[in-house]
Amino acid sequence: MDPKLVKRRREARYRALLRRQHGAIARRQMIALGFSDEEIQGRRMRGELVRVDRGVMALGAPPNRRDTTEAAAWLAVAGDAVVSGHTAAGRRGLLPYRPDPVELTVVTGRAGCRRGIRVHRTVCLDPDEREIVDGIPTTSVDRTLLDLGARATGRELERALAAALDRRATSRERLRRYLRRRSRWPGAARLRALLGPAAQPRHARSAPEERLLALIHVSDLPDPLTNHPVGPYELDAYWPDAKLAIEYDSHRHHLGEAAFEHDRLRDAWLAAEHGILVIRVTGRQLDEPGALLDRLRKARTRRRD
Repeated sequence: MDPKLVKRRREARYRALLRRQHGAIARRQMIALGFSDEEIQGRRMRGELVRVDRGVMALGAPPNRRDTTEAAAWLAVAGDAVVSGHTAAGRRGLLPYRPDPVELTVVTGRAGCRRGIRVHRTVCLDPDEREIVDGIPTTSVDRTLLDLGARATGRELERALAAALDRRATSRERLRRYLRRRSRWPGAARLRALLGPAAQPRHARSAPEERLLALIHVSDLPDPLTNHPVGPYELDAYWPDAKLAIEYDSHRHHLGEAAFEHDRLRDAWLAAEHGILVIRVTGRQLDEPGALLDRLRKARTRRRD
């Protein structure tokens, strides 16, 4: 075969692999494609490839994109590895993105210590517990939640579960069936408790709303329902026993004459039709948590009397 044609095909496979792996590639992969050590070194000398870990390079510059960083971490761990834990939850939008460390679960192979990578070992990872998400092997939604049950804070687990259920990425029944398979695994008990009949995982739609819910969660106030529908509206946080609702007012969505009028009509309808009092909270009030919690306690006490 024409040597030039061989090189063109090799180059095409190399470029395709870089695209699938978000610009990251392992030396072992380049060797398998037919590149020599001298050719690899030449590409590094020209600045086409930059070393990011032992045996792993990225195209053009050290990885600063999320996908490139995670793909490079996955390539750095030789063996059967998948992105897991907080990193998997971030990839799926169940929790906010956390850039460091990249969490990986390894079934077989060497892991070692890597800067910016946290490796978890497991004795079992079934085929249905792993998926390809944007080209990167990642734990399934159910396995991700189970792992978070062992590693995340209570609020993180609750938030991830609420997001998964809200987006229909899983269901309560599917999770219960899965937990019967993994009943003795770390995290199973915490996750099962959030699936109980009386449990109501809380999901915030914005960072300020999450701050508000987290503030209430660590106070002596009971956790409210979240994103609770009442008629044509949905309440950010709601205590049914006191008929008291909390709404977060952002400057972005609640400024302007139309938004002002809509909010007042909404509050008036809730009060007239359902006897619900709405307390509106701003970002500045969140910066004074003691005063805000005191107001909420007093309002809730009076509404229940």
